[in-house]
Amino acid sequence: MNLELKCVFFLTEILNTDKVGHSGRTLWVHLRNTAQILTSWGEPPHVVLAGMFHSIYGTSYFKVVSFPYEGRFIISNLIGREAEEIAYEFCRSDRSKFPWAEYSSHKKELYTVEAANLIDQNCQPIHIKRLLDSGVLSNKASDVCGKYIGDSDVKSA
Repeated sequence: MNLELKCVFFLTEILNTDKVGHSGRTLWVHLRNTAQILTSWGEPPHVVLAGMFHSIYGTSYFKVVSFPYEGRFIISNLIGREAEEIAYEFCRSDRSKFPWAEYSSHKKELYTVEAANLIDQNCQPIHIKRLLDSGVLSNKASDVCGKYIGDSDVKSA
């Protein structure tokens, strides 16, 4: 079974994210959509996987814990250490206090996952603009975010 199928199986059959509500649909649909957005931006596999698992430990906004922190090694074995570290840091960050990833070694990846997360949830453009203004998003992510906020001339540094 390839990695993507293992992840889908784990998220839907083991964690039952397809039965957990999130943003007017299921958590699984949101996780899948976030990963698909990241894939469409050409993000590397570890970022796409982090996006697919970005809220399984619960977040400062989404309080449902689908998987306990104590089992991080299981997620790390499934999706890889770097992807799990990004997902874990995303879950642990207080995203209400921007710039929440300013001192993280994964700042670019965290803000990129957050941009895909917010776009999938049709969040207000001001939240996307903050990420865009950080200057760390890839060109493709910056272009999409610029269009999302209605100002396609805004580019990352």
